[in-house]
Amino acid sequence: MRGRMIYLRPKLGSFLACGAVVFASVVLACGGDEGGGGETSLGDAGETASADGGAIPTTPDSGQTSTPDGGQTTKPDAAAPAKYAVGGTVTGLEGTGLVLQDNAGDDLAVAASGGFTFATKLLAGADYAVTVKTQPTQKWQTCTVTNGTGKIGSADVTNVAVACAANAYKLGGTVTGLPDGVAVEIGNGADKVMVTGSVAFQLAPVASGDAYDVKVVTQPADGTITCTVANGGDTMKGADVTLAVTCEKAKYPVGGNVTGLPAGESVVLQINGAGDKTINADSAYSFLVETGTAYAITVKTQPASRTCFVSEGTGTVATAPVTNVMVRCGAVSSYTVGSGPTWTSSPPSYTCLEACALKFGGAAADYSCSTVSTSINNKAWADGWGDTTHCPGGTPVDEDYKKQGANYNCGNYSCSFSAYVNDHGACIGAVNYCFK
Repeated sequence: MRGRMIYLRPKLGSFLACGAVVFASVVLACGGDEGGGGETSLGDAGETASADGGAIPTTPDSGQTSTPDGGQTTKPDAAAPAKYAVGGTVTGLEGTGLVLQDNAGDDLAVAASGGFTFATKLLAGADYAVTVKTQPTQKWQTCTVTNGTGKIGSADVTNVAVACAANAYKLGGTVTGLPDGVAVEIGNGADKVMVTGSVAFQLAPVASGDAYDVKVVTQPADGTITCTVANGGDTMKGADVTLAVTCEKAKYPVGGNVTGLPAGESVVLQINGAGDKTINADSAYSFLVETGTAYAITVKTQPASRTCFVSEGTGTVATAPVTNVMVRCGAVSSYTVGSGPTWTSSPPSYTCLEACALKFGGAAADYSCSTVSTSINNKAWADGWGDTTHCPGGTPVDEDYKKQGANYNCGNYSCSFSAYVNDHGACIGAVNYCFK
């Protein structure tokens, strides 16, 4: 509508004579005035021309109406259709990362059990379909939807149910190194299985998030083989677990105790010429040795101020630990068997221990004897009346062995033996070592 104002200026006589009535912007007139030309016409812009050529504004067809004071009003729109929400409840959720969808979109991340509602509302009559886009992990679960599909009615949908439960995964493994016919028992707590030979095994499945601890319950019966489980304990995650059980010859500790080691000093031990083990104080020690293996424990490096000797240092590992290999550190002395009294004086017979005490002081119990200087073998050389069986070249006697009739000079073949006597040349230079 144009905003031009129209002014009517009819002559009073004509106005009264015609009886014209003017309402709003429309002018009705009849006849002409004295000056003629009292007609009206429409302009090209939707205006009405007045008798004097002015224009009267009209109302265009634009959905708007004019008010007497020149204002405008707008026709109201039609009412918007109602929309409704889709939602429900999640139960049993313990993992993370659950994502739901409605109609393959409108992703909704759910962090915990409880109610849920999708952001997008739907018109009445529209389809809805709630699905799981991403299942939970950390603990791994499977969530199942019920009441997940339908059409929107005249109210919100609130009965979609999403139930989550932990996944269970296989727990098993493979045994290697176990001979055919030999069995080992493997278990995870109360769940146990007996496995014979090098084969695969299976235990009961374990739920994601639950702990497992697979161990060897019973080792092979003969004691010559030991089986171990690698990385047998953990928390079940989101995949099957296959463990490795390795069987090999059983190993047992071989050792004993070191005594007499001066403070601040150390001794280095070896087994079979290798496997250096440094001992810094009086203590227990051991080496690990396969069953059926021969062993020899020796001193590689002596302490600065004393000499250490090994006793019972050789043997073969059976099916039990060896604990009697003693390493004693202290003063070492020696004597020759022939430095003792002559046999013709009918002296008493002496053990090596008694001879050590007699020669170097103290009591026999303070000493250990050996026929070599590098270790304690608890043996000694001993001369016999008319018998050199236990002299060098023969077999040594135990460190506490002696044999005597009335005295060493017993007069009969082999009637006496002494570790400290001057008799046969074969034993005169034989050396016994005294360890204190």
